[in-house]
Amino acid sequence: MTDNISRIRATLDTLLATPAFQRALDFLEQDAGRTVDELKTMAVIPGAPYKEHLQRSPMYKDRLEACGATGCRIDEAGNVTGRVTGTGSRPQILLEAHLDTVFPGETPLAVTEKQGFLYCPGISDDTASLACILSLLRAIRHAGLQPAGDIVLGGTVGEEGEGNSRGIRHLLEKTLPDVDAVISLECFGGEHVCLEAIGIRRCEYRFHAQGGHSWYRFGVPNPFHAMGRGIARIADIQVPQTPRTTFSVGIVSGGTSINTIPQLASMKIDMRSVDMAALNQLAGTVQTFIEQGVAEENARWPAAPADSVRLETLVIGSKPAGALPKDSLLARLTCEATVRAGFAVTPVPPSSTNQNIPLGMGIPAVVIGGGGICRNMHTLEESYSPKDAYRGAQRALLMLFALAGLDGVTEPLATPCPRHTLDASQS
Repeated sequence: MTDNISRIRATLDTLLATPAFQRALDFLEQDAGRTVDELKTMAVIPGAPYKEHLQRSPMYKDRLEACGATGCRIDEAGNVTGRVTGTGSRPQILLEAHLDTVFPGETPLAVTEKQGFLYCPGISDDTASLACILSLLRAIRHAGLQPAGDIVLGGTVGEEGEGNSRGIRHLLEKTLPDVDAVISLECFGGEHVCLEAIGIRRCEYRFHAQGGHSWYRFGVPNPFHAMGRGIARIADIQVPQTPRTTFSVGIVSGGTSINTIPQLASMKIDMRSVDMAALNQLAGTVQTFIEQGVAEENARWPAAPADSVRLETLVIGSKPAGALPKDSLLARLTCEATVRAGFAVTPVPPSSTNQNIPLGMGIPAVVIGGGGICRNMHTLEESYSPKDAYRGAQRALLMLFALAGLDGVTEPLATPCPRHTLDASQS
């Protein structure tokens, strides 16, 4: 651990004393106005879930190319990547932000300004991070920086909601099989660091039945009643506070009319924990309670067939829990670079982000803020202040070239990373 700290500090000292690297840092501050203009333009381009590829992906590919990235492409999932090619093929460092927002395609998008804040749905989460990446590319080109390893920059699809981080899964499994470290930019300030990923299991339960008229068919099992019995049991589950574990039935739907016994009812539940064993135990308990609710509803009406309500279980989301060890090279580097950028390190509580996927594959990964101030995320009043946001970009630049190396100046801190595939229960 001591050796890591010494190497990290020596590398950062050398980078900061290199005139070309200092020119890149200075450029990021000078580029702040252009970055804001770019943010305003991108914020009004829809990034609705599962529709990012229609407008945002081609838009971002064009902008990566315009800022000097090479080998720009849109992969089969809709992810957009470009490169700053190094003098060697490894290590390969990925810096990404997500293209999607939580807002449906019909959401009105217009940027307004008030008291130093820019207002628009999705402007901070995560469009501001996409703008930060473009400014980094311009700084690298302006200063003529040449990494030793490859730096890959881009935007991923499917980070939000039921997207289940499908974009970065595809990216790491298919498009970029040799990534050695991942830095995810999120809508935090430049001082923020997240080392821990919350595991998630999301399930949809569908209750199928014969149904019929509420008067003439009375006496057959009701799928809503079966669902309600299951939900009542779930509501009484006692989960541990340590490791923190949570659950919520978030959506229920079904039915035809008030005077019809439904043929279909469904519910969606979100389960989370920082510990995979606790998460798996919770998921098993929920499944058992749902099955008991179905059995009880069927038994309630003895004249009906025993399996009148049939249960269908669908896993609609699963992310592994994980943590970047605090004494790891990437964690130490992140904290040191944060201080060198003029911040006091501020830990972010465990989150569900794209970080989950590389950690689940054994790839070092960290989430950092791109800078600025973000407010009211995931609401129509979402806003962003670009005040001193360039300092977050300066931290990211330090981390990228510390990990990848600066050709002829510093050796890469990152080393080639062996990986494994995600367990079936996590994918």
